[in-house]
Amino acid sequence: MGLQHSTRKRSKFTVLVATFALAGCSNVQNVGGKQFDIPQKNLVAKSSYPFFLAGWPDQDGFIFILNPDDILQRQISVLVSNWVDVCANARGSTAFVNSSVCSKTATDWRKKPLKRAGDETFWTYGVVDPKTNERAIFVSCHKMEVKGHSGLCTATLPFENLVYSIGLSDSDVPNLPRFFDEATILLTKWKV
Repeated sequence: MGLQHSTRKRSKFTVLVATFALAGCSNVQNVGGKQFDIPQKNLVAKSSYPFFLAGWPDQDGFIFILNPDDILQRQISVLVSNWVDVCANARGSTAFVNSSVCSKTATDWRKKPLKRAGDETFWTYGVVDPKTNERAIFVSCHKMEVKGHSGLCTATLPFENLVYSIGLSDSDVPNLPRFFDEATILLTKWKV
């Protein structure tokens, strides 16, 4: 009887400690005035961000993996950032987002097929804006010397007051609409 009572106390204590520990481990991410509760398996910890995003932990946004159960080489990363911040950082530069995401005459990247331009080392995909006859670039790529990869690309796409930067292989560019939709569905599901 004494052992059973002691075990019950320990169990309640363990549950209490675990509850307080979990309460401090929030996966709620903020961006553009919105909050999202990202599952642990999808969320990339800010301490794991690549070196070129070294200052990002102080920014408004986060990175998640669209398909965390796939092998690493097939995983699709999505950097979610605030449209205002992205466009403010790009203003006055030659950044590709100025012709697409931040353009005053936004071009719908889904209405026409994305056309490739560039060489075998660096290339982009974009559409010609019928209003301005200018090319809006939505995807930028570079050659990657890794077996099984035709190139490493980043698609930068607007959604409401957010910007998705989707990391994918060049061979996955035709799947971009599906990746965009899956990211939007997950974020809608995770919205707090």
